[in-house]
Formats: sequence, structure tokens, C-alpha cells
Amino acid sequence: KVVRFVVLGDGGEGNDAQFKVADAVKTVCADKGGCEFALYLGDNFYDSGVDAIDDSQFEAKFELPYANLDFTFYVVLGNHDYGSLSISSDKANFEVLYHDVSARWYMPSRYYKVNHEHVDFFGLDTNQFMVGSLMFDIDSDDQAQWFDSQVSASDAQWKIAYGHHPYRSNGQHGNAGEYEG
Repeated sequence: KVVRFVVLGDGGEGNDAQFKVADAVKTVCADKGGCEFALYLGDNFYDSGVDAIDDSQFEAKFELPYANLDFTFYVVLGNHDYGSLSISSDKANFEVLYHDVSARWYMPSRYYKVNHEHVDFFGLDTNQFMVGSLMFDIDSDDQAQWFDSQVSASDAQWKIAYGHHPYRSNGQHGNAGEYEG
């Protein structure tokens, strides 16, 4: 069986470009037989995350730009979602709590697993691997142990891990763990 999805990231500006991307996603998904969901790869709210569960940025930078897309977004955190200095876990917690507010925003915790057909998707908080020791209440070992146990227990044909920072990259930032040197 085919699982169709779209992958987006670094979108959280609420500007014209974000609305245009949503329109393009709608067109491409329709042309390809539909999309079941989106993987949303972080930096959901530029420049420094949200300040409350009812922060107007949820509406302006997520709900409105993607209003024409009728599917769930599996969301992970980017560095900007933790705030300007990437160390405010309170800001990230508001995004987790928004899971209970929005029908399309899926982030039950900072990292999680979701299954579609024969595929397990592992949403990771790659910030924990990048700056874990600088964050107040985060232990990257917990996530790594969780991930290892989940992958080992999975009997899905495909296993896809996704997060904000790429494991391997030829981009200007470089590979995860070697981020900009």
C-alpha cells in the first residue's frame, strides 16, 4: 500500500511565502492522489517560539496559512521553537500542549512514534542532541534510549525518523552533531 505525505519545515513566519507553499502543497497533493499527512520539521514559530498555549502565533503562523490543507501535521521542534537562545523548554512545552487544542497539530510529546499502514514514523527532538546539556530539563539519553527501544520493537516494513536537524547534510550548517563546526 502507498503512504502519501508531504514534508515541510522552517515555515513559521505567517508571511505570503508560507501561504504560497500551502497552495503549492494542495496542488501537488491533489495531482498525486492526495496526501494523508504532513511531517512538519520545526522552526514552527520564528523568531523565538510561542509564549503561551493561546499565543496568537498558532493562528497566524499555522492555522491560517495551512487552512486549505485537510490533513494532520506531525510536528517536531526546531531550534527557534525553544526561543532565541534555544534553551527555553517552556516555549517548547506550549507547542506540545497545543496538541490538545488543534485537530491538525499532532505533537503529543517532544518525541513520539506514529504508525501509518506499514510505516512507523519517529518524530525526534533533534535539539536535544544538539544542545541537550544546555537545556534545563532535557536529557538526550532518555530520547536516545526511547528511540532505540521503539525501533527494536517495531515490526513495520519501513521506519522513518524525522527531526529538524538533518543527520547527514551537504547544506551550510553541516551534519547533526557537527553543526557549523
